[in-house]
Formats: sequence, structure tokens, C-alpha cells
Amino acid sequence: MFIGTEIVAINNLKFPLPQRFIEEGGNDWVLTLGFEQNLVLVPANVFSSIEHSMRSLNILNPNTRMLQRLLLGSASFQDLAADNLVSLPA
Repeated sequence: MFIGTEIVAINNLKFPLPQRFIEEGGNDWVLTLGFEQNLVLVPANVFSSIEHSMRSLNILNPNTRMLQRLLLGSASFQDLAADNLVSLPA
């Protein structure tokens, strides 16, 4: 779990992920929308278990569909191996 606040500069819709996050979460991350019109950045392995849980829910439930559209529909995979930069969607 990542605790604390980090202040980073955003240049050209990219920002560096702090080294302590990379040390704990690796180079593969997923950026998606959060519940309060925020962005959520999680390690890819954590997102994979979230995705698996979401896909097991009843899609006939309108709240389930809304949640799947929010979290899964807006997800973008981030490979930070080259430059440790997260790219924000335009």
C-alpha cells in the first residue's frame, strides 16, 4: 500500500512516478478513473485481480455495468521500464 503525498510536475501530459512506488509496484501499472473524478494508478497485478473480480459480477445489475465502465472502460496500461513516466490520456 502506498501512503503519503507526492508532488510531481506534469509536463506534456506526463509525470514521473516516484522511485519508491516503482520499487514496490514494479514497472507495469494501470491508470484508470476513480469514483470522485480522479485518476487512480495501481500496479498491473493489483488491477488484474480487480478486473477479475469485476468480471465475476452480475452484468444485469445496472450498478455493476456502471462500475465496469468506470474502472475497466477507462483503464490504460502504463509500462514505465524506459523512462518512469506515466502518460495521461489526452
